[in-house]
Amino acid sequence: MALQVGEGRLWIGCPARRVLVTGGAGFIGSHLVDRLVADGHRVAVVDDLSSGRRDRVPSDVALHVADVVDADAVTGVVTACQPDVIYHLAAQISVRYSVANPVADATTNILGTMNLLNAAIAAGARLILASTGGAMYGDDVPLPTPETCSPGTHAPYGIAKYCAEQYLMLFNRLHGGRHIALRLGNAYGPRQDPHGEAGVVAIFCGQVARGETPAIYGDGKQTRDYIYVADVVDAFIAATQCRVMRRCSTSALATPRASSISWTSSPPGRATYIHVDHQYVAIADSPAPASEPVHTGGRHQPPRQVLVGGLRERGWGHQGGRRRRRGRGSL
Repeated sequence: MALQVGEGRLWIGCPARRVLVTGGAGFIGSHLVDRLVADGHRVAVVDDLSSGRRDRVPSDVALHVADVVDADAVTGVVTACQPDVIYHLAAQISVRYSVANPVADATTNILGTMNLLNAAIAAGARLILASTGGAMYGDDVPLPTPETCSPGTHAPYGIAKYCAEQYLMLFNRLHGGRHIALRLGNAYGPRQDPHGEAGVVAIFCGQVARGETPAIYGDGKQTRDYIYVADVVDAFIAATQCRVMRRCSTSALATPRASSISWTSSPPGRATYIHVDHQYVAIADSPAPASEPVHTGGRHQPPRQVLVGGLRERGWGHQGGRRRRRGRGSL
């Protein structure tokens, strides 16, 4: 779907809007907080610091250490902050963990989202949900993949995110909300956890910087759609400005350009291939969306970076060496 600019009080381009970011001490959330603060908005953060870092939250931003599963805590924070917009990025993001602990995954990703939706209704706020792209679909889908394609996820994580999207759309219909879900591709950039499942760019860059050889499981031909974190932030800002139809509240977010794992590793240095059983390591392609791009004011906003550009901005050389690394820490 294409998102179009709408009318009303939620123009994030206006000064001093009240904004709440859940997961604001994490990888993507902290970049979003930095951008919102730079744009002059009054920002507050909710984060349980289970994976986020306190030092990523600016000193002039209120940090509420709380779990989104705690309905009373969420209600208290939203009531106190009275935000115009809630960016909901707090989540359980490990696919492997969701398989081993599906109840815990659903509790965080479904119940936590419902708590934010209920609080948003009471505060009159709009909620922008960070959902998932590749984990939403199975193997037998067209590439690129439109949002209209039926989910066929193989993991509880994808199911929980899809359920959260469905509750978001239901709340739009029942309560006249204008909430939006953004299905993110494989984000990468500064502060990304090099030990996370989706941190292959950070993992490879770190290995090369240490003089190590990246190891690729499978044949290296599996593809992903990598999107630079600054483009993700731009999309969240653009989505806040957009009018949305209540029956169509989901938009895919990607470049869209598929890159193979072997190509990802080849600019920094050589890779070692490790062949393993297909049932152990998922090597299926991760679909890039076929949707129309996010629009603001009718102007197409293309990604500012594709993979190579993002790596350059990150400060990594492409001949196996490390030039300069920007940003601090990891997720």
